[in-house]
Amino acid sequence: PGPRAEGKGLRPTLAILAAEAAGAPADAAIPGAVAVELVHVFSLLHDDIMDGDEKRRQRDTAWRTYGTGPAVLAGDALFALAVETLSTAPGAHGATALRHLSRALRELIHGQSDDLLFETRPWTGPRAVSLTEYRRMAEHKTGSLLGCATAVGATLAGAPTRTVTALERFGRHLGVAFQAVDDLLGIWGDPATTGKPVHSDLRH
Repeated sequence: PGPRAEGKGLRPTLAILAAEAAGAPADAAIPGAVAVELVHVFSLLHDDIMDGDEKRRQRDTAWRTYGTGPAVLAGDALFALAVETLSTAPGAHGATALRHLSRALRELIHGQSDDLLFETRPWTGPRAVSLTEYRRMAEHKTGSLLGCATAVGATLAGAPTRTVTALERFGRHLGVAFQAVDDLLGIWGDPATTGKPVHSDLRH
């Protein structure tokens, strides 16, 4: 344990708020809230390995502390727990919520893959990364899971498809903005405030 070790809890909060927006009690979304947070932490463990980041929230990252192999396995275990948590959700909507989570994970991996490939592209010229490509990467890498959080919360609440779709789009748009701000903080942010290394992504 260390100071400022807590995360923001944005994704589980979005799941619960989506359920309440759909007219259900917050409790309806708890399995979904837990599942999306587990997937988020799983993605962070693997992201730190891929980026070579040694610090997260002023503490050594898992791979730095325990080694790459244990950190990969820990991420895999968190993903398995996420699926198990959502698949055992009470009510009739667990299977649909699980499909949202599965699709989001597939997109998240696609976005992370694009992010890594962007590191091999030139800064200028016809092969430089375009704004359209960046936005698509951001929607996959970050927007997919935020959209999943709102969709899963609404789904577990029994909301109609139209409501689920609208809340998912909201989460996706929020994710694009969130990723853009996060990338800017990775260049100009203060590590003492953000808990993230500065200039790591820029160097890559």
